Order: sequence, then structure tokens, then C-alpha cells
Amino acid sequence: MKKINFIIVIMIIISNVTLAQSINEPYNFPLKPGMPEWANLKSGAEMVTTLQIPQNILSRMTTKSLLETCLNYPLFIVDIIAYGSSKVGMEYATKNFNGFTELLKRKDAYNYLSEKFISFDPLAIDKRWSLLEQGCYTFELIKIELLLAQNIVLESTSYENKIHLLKEALSKYEKMLTQKDYYVGYQYEQLFFLMGKVLQNSGNSDISSLAVNNKEISKFLETGKLYNYDVINEILSIVKKIL
Repeated sequence: MKKINFIIVIMIIISNVTLAQSINEPYNFPLKPGMPEWANLKSGAEMVTTLQIPQNILSRMTTKSLLETCLNYPLFIVDIIAYGSSKVGMEYATKNFNGFTELLKRKDAYNYLSEKFISFDPLAIDKRWSLLEQGCYTFELIKIELLLAQNIVLESTSYENKIHLLKEALSKYEKMLTQKDYYVGYQYEQLFFLMGKVLQNSGNSDISSLAVNNKEISKFLETGKLYNYDVINEILSIVKKIL
């Protein structure tokens, strides 16, 4: 009995030490665009290297703090825009920033990403904001959508959660339609890319085949580029039929 009590005490101590070592705050990048030192970096590769999170910090970050860090990654928007396809830009970013790599390994990544997605309100844009502030706000949604659309994230959650995610995505689309001064084709493209990826990774073969067997939708999901805007109506039709 004494031996068992000793083991329990040791386990509690270890657990408390682990909790004490967890990092609950987003990583504060010591160097970022706008700082004088940033201008001294000579290449994109050097910028990426500078922004890596030290391993002894990365491994102790909670998933919530890690997600916030990834959303704050200074080159996130640059990578999305630079490659002509947000999907390609996201693939580049996830390979080159260790914060993304770690986040996508976390089994609870979907929980925090979906929570972030659900809490985002397309109607919260204030017309008094500057154009830069308005643009930054809409890009926050795009960043969340691209992370949520990763196969490894969607495959980790249940069919019921995916259906709920589609409902939320449809609701956001309907709200965005009432705010056409702030949301344009590019924002819709990313939202429907997420919807298409959810259909593709639904876990239900009947639903998945509706996306996979549609050549235009399949091409959209493969390239991340919307060549034919009729694809939006096709995805919308499938989503409404399912819901």
C-alpha cells in the first residue's frame, strides 16, 4: 500500500511539473516585418529561418496558444498571396514554418480551429475601419479556413462534426452575401474550398463521391484555384442537399 501511495504521489508531482511547464501564451516573434532589423534580412529563406519557434518552446505550447501563434505568423498572408493559389501557398507555409508542422500533428487541432471558425462573425466589420483593417479582418477568416481544410485536420474528426462545419460555412456565406462591399470573389473562393474539402473528407462515400466525381470540383480542390465560378453553385447545391 505504501508503495502504491508513493507512486501516486510521484505521478501527481510529474503532472504538476508538466502543467507548470506548459506555455499558454502565443509565441512573441522577436523579429518581424516593420522592425528595423527585419530590413537587414537578405532573402525569403533567411526570413523563414528567423521566424522558426525554438524547439524547447514549441513542444511545450498548448494547442490553443500554438494556433494563435500560427495565425500571427508574419509571412502567412504573404505565402497565401505569393503563389497564385492559396492551396499552394498553404502547402509551402506548412512545410517551412515549424509552428504549422506542429499544429497539424496535434490531435485536438480540429477542436480549436473549428471553435475559431464558428466564433468568426462576417458581420462584425465596421465601416469606420480603414481599408487595411477591413482587409486584415477578412484575411483572418481565410487563414482559419485554409488550416481547417487540411486533410489531416478533417480526417481527425467525426462525420457529425463535419456536417456541423458545413452548416457553419453555409451560414457564413449567407452573411457574407449581405456585406458585398467587404467580401469579394477571393473570400468566397476560400470558403467554398473549405466546403469542398469537407465533402471530400466527409467519411461518407456517397457524399465524398459527389465532390470527387465532379470534374470541376475535383480540379478546384486539386489546384485551389477557381477557374469556373459555376463550381460555387455546384458545391452549394450539394451542401444544401446534404443539410
